[in-house]
Amino acid sequence: MVIACLVVLGTTAGCALGEDDQTSTEAPQCASTPRSFVRQAWAFSGEVQDVAVRCETIYVAGGGSIGRRTGPLALVSAASGARRGLAAELTGAVDDTSLAEAPVEAVVDDGHGGWYVGGSFAFVDETHCPGLTHVTGRGQVDQKFCPKVDGPVHELVRIGNTLYVAGDFSHVAGRPRKTLAAVSTSGLLLPWAPRLEPKLTCPDRDEPGVLTASVSALGATSSAVYVGGFFSGASGVARPALVALDPRTGVPTRFDAALERGLGADDCGGPIVTALLATSRRLVVGGPAFLRVMDPTTGAEIGPRLPNLNVSTLAARASRLYAGGVFGAAAFDLGSGARLQWRPRIRGRVCCFAQDRSVEIIVPMANKVYLGGNFATAGGAARKFAAAVDADAGDALAWDPHPNGPVLGLGTGGHQVLIAGALTSVNVVRRNGLVAIDGPAGRLMEWAPRAVGTNALALVGDRLIIGGNFKRVEGEPRGGLASFHLETGELDGWSPAVGRNNYGVTALAASGERVYAGGDFIGAASALDAESLPRNGAAAFDAESGEVLDWDPTLDEETGDVHVHAIATTADGVYLGGEFDTAAGIDHRGAVAVDRDGTPSSEWVPDPDDLGFVYALASGPHSVYLGGWFATAGGARRSGVAEVSAVAGRATDFDAGVVGEVEALWLEKDRLFLAGDFATIQSRPRAGFAALDAASGRLLPLDQSPSDRARFGPGTVVVAGGAAIVDGFIQGNGEQLVVMPLAR
Repeated sequence: MVIACLVVLGTTAGCALGEDDQTSTEAPQCASTPRSFVRQAWAFSGEVQDVAVRCETIYVAGGGSIGRRTGPLALVSAASGARRGLAAELTGAVDDTSLAEAPVEAVVDDGHGGWYVGGSFAFVDETHCPGLTHVTGRGQVDQKFCPKVDGPVHELVRIGNTLYVAGDFSHVAGRPRKTLAAVSTSGLLLPWAPRLEPKLTCPDRDEPGVLTASVSALGATSSAVYVGGFFSGASGVARPALVALDPRTGVPTRFDAALERGLGADDCGGPIVTALLATSRRLVVGGPAFLRVMDPTTGAEIGPRLPNLNVSTLAARASRLYAGGVFGAAAFDLGSGARLQWRPRIRGRVCCFAQDRSVEIIVPMANKVYLGGNFATAGGAARKFAAAVDADAGDALAWDPHPNGPVLGLGTGGHQVLIAGALTSVNVVRRNGLVAIDGPAGRLMEWAPRAVGTNALALVGDRLIIGGNFKRVEGEPRGGLASFHLETGELDGWSPAVGRNNYGVTALAASGERVYAGGDFIGAASALDAESLPRNGAAAFDAESGEVLDWDPTLDEETGDVHVHAIATTADGVYLGGEFDTAAGIDHRGAVAVDRDGTPSSEWVPDPDDLGFVYALASGPHSVYLGGWFATAGGARRSGVAEVSAVAGRATDFDAGVVGEVEALWLEKDRLFLAGDFATIQSRPRAGFAALDAASGRLLPLDQSPSDRARFGPGTVVVAGGAAIVDGFIQGNGEQLVVMPLAR
C-alpha cells in the first residue's frame, strides 16, 4: 500500500492542521450542519490509499471493487442473489487473531431451515466462539450453541441430532479431541473420539518428512461415518486415506477400500481422498485423478466406472452425480456412469485461493444447480466465485450474488442461500480509483469516475484534487495530478504534471492558493506539454492555474529515491516527512520544515534514527507529531510515534510506547489517533489502531466491536462526522474501511 498523509481545507482529513494554519482558499460550505456518521464497514478488493471528507461525503482513493463488509458469511436471495440481513458476524481467526476475517469452509443444514457453519473464525458477534457456530434460518446466531473448537474446522456432516466435525484442532469444549469430534445439535460434546493414525509426509531437500493426519472429506449414513484425507489408519487399524467409523463408538468398521498405492497419490505415491458422497446404497470417493463408486459396507468397487478426475466436491440428486474440481464441473448418470449433457462451462481463475480455476461446492436443486469456488465465468456468463446454472443444459441463470472471494460452502433454505468462504462482501460493485460514500446513511454513492492509480486526495473549496501515478483520468490525458468539481462531479481543466516513477504523487496538502504534492516523482510541469522543472519528491502548484511555483526544498537521498510520504501545513510553510537525507544540502533525515519560499529550516531537526522513515505528520500549535518506523527521534528514544517541539524539533515528554510502525496520524483537539502496523501500545493490545491523550500519551479507550479491532493498518485515519474512519487488512488481498462513531 502507498502510505500517504493529506491535509484538507475546511474538513481536515489525513494529517491534522495546526490551529495557527491560515488559508485564503474558501472552505467548502455545507448546506446544513453535517449529520453524524453511522457505524459501517466496507470491503475493498484492493488497497485503500487515502480518505478525505467533505460535509457528509467520504471520498476514498484506490480500493477497486467495493461492497458492505459481511465477513466470510453472507445471506442472499435465492432468486436474485441480493444481500439479505444476516445478524451473525464472524470475525477474527482462531489460529491468528491478527486477521479481521478468516475463511468459513463448511456449511451443513440443521434440518430446520438453518445451518451449522465451520471455519477459522474466532468471534461470533461479540462472543468468543471459535471454529463452529449455528445460524438460524432468520440469519440469527444460536447463542446457546458454542462448542469452542481450538483450531480451524474444515468439514462437517450431520446425521440426525449429531454433528460430526473434522479439522486442525486438538480440543473441543476444553476436552481433548484430535482432528475428529462429534457434538450434539445443541452444542454438547459427545464421547465419540476416534484416533487417526498419522502418516509420514514426503521429505523435501531441506526438511525430513513429518508424521501427520488430516481430513479433507466427510460423509455419513446412519450406519457409518466415512473419513477421507491423509492418514494411515484409525485406532490401530490400517485404513490408508479412507476409513468408515461406527457413528456411536468411533471404532473402524469392516469397510476396507484398500486404496492402492499411486491412486490419487501424494508426491510419495500414497493415496489421498478429497471428496466423499455417502448413501445407504453406494459410497462415491474422489481424489487427485480418481473417482470411484464403492459398496458402503465392504469398500469393494461396484461401479459404474467413472472417469479419473481431480475431484474437490461431490453431490447427487436423484440419479445424477455431480463432481467439481480444477477441471470445472460435470454430471454423470449414477446407473450407467455416462457423462450427461450438462455443461456449466467453468472458466478462469479469479483469486489467490487456488492455483487454477476450481469448483469447491455444488448444491443441486430441482431445476438449478448452485456452484461455488474460484472461477470467473459459469454457464456462458460472467459469474465470479458463485453461480446458479440450469439443471439440464448448465446455462447461467440470473442469480448473481457477486461475492469478492472464493466460495467454499453453500447452504439453501426457502427463499435464501447462505454463502460462505474466503470472502468479505457480496453484491460488490466496480469502482475505478475513486469512491464516494454517504457517511450518515452508510450508502455507496453513484459517483464513479475513472481514475485508476489514485494515491492521494486534497479538498480545495468545492474541488477534489487527486494525485497518483496515472496517465489518464476519465479518458482525458493527465500527468499524476487532476481535479474534480464536486458540485457536478466532472473533471475540470486543472492539469499540472509530475515525472512518473514507481508511485508518482502519494501525498497532497492545500494551503491558501497552493497545492503541495509529495511522492517519488522527479520533475514537475504546469501542464502536460509544458517544460518540466527540476523537483525531487516535492513540489508546489498554484491551486487555480496549476502553474509550478518556485518553491523547491531540493531533497536528496544518498542510497535511493526520495519519497515524501507526508505533508502538514502551517501558517509559515509545511512539514515534510518521508525517505530523504538532505534538504538544500543540509542534513535533514526523514523530516524537514520548509517555509513558503522553499527554504528548509536549519533549526528544526527532529532527526529520526539512521534506519528510520517518517510516514505521517500532524502539527499542533506548539509541537509536531511524527509517525513512522524509528526507534529514536528528537534526541530521545521514541518508537513509532514522537512529539517534537515546533521550534527545534526536540522530543517532548510524550511517549506512546508503540511496538511497531505508525503510518497515519490524526490530531483532533486533545486526542491523537494513530494507525499502522503495530500490535501493542503501552503493553496493551491494539491491533493497528489506537487513540492517545495528545498531551501525556496515555492510551485512551475506544468503542470497538471484535471485527473493528481485529486488524487495522497500514494506514489511513480520519476523524469526521463524530467518527473515526480507518482502513486496514482483511482476509485475502483486500482491505476494509471502517467508520466507528466516537464517544467523548
